[in-house]
Amino acid sequence: MCVICVEFGFPAYYRLWREKCYQDNITEEDVKVLRKTFKRNVSESENPWKHLFLTKRRVEYNWRHSDLKPAKILRGHDEHVVTCLQFHGNKIVSGSDDSTLKVWHASSGQ
Repeated sequence: MCVICVEFGFPAYYRLWREKCYQDNITEEDVKVLRKTFKRNVSESENPWKHLFLTKRRVEYNWRHSDLKPAKILRGHDEHVVTCLQFHGNKIVSGSDDSTLKVWHASSGQ
């Protein structure tokens, strides 16, 4: 167990991450969504507040510091408006007003 946990007890460690989350506008509702997403209770040793805080920081860092990749143009729906777009793993599924669905490989665009 970490030094903070031993010195201040686990509840203090838990509260520390919760307070950091509140400062970053991460709420109890976000923790509920996290638990539903993983369809299990996040155990006490997996402090959900710490997980959410560090995930948010990682995403923000990547947005600010990662190199942008060139955009890919996915062609295939004629000239109709794409009305539905779904991302699943490494696939993109798009639906169009022309009543067609297209499945794309995210990295190749094919």
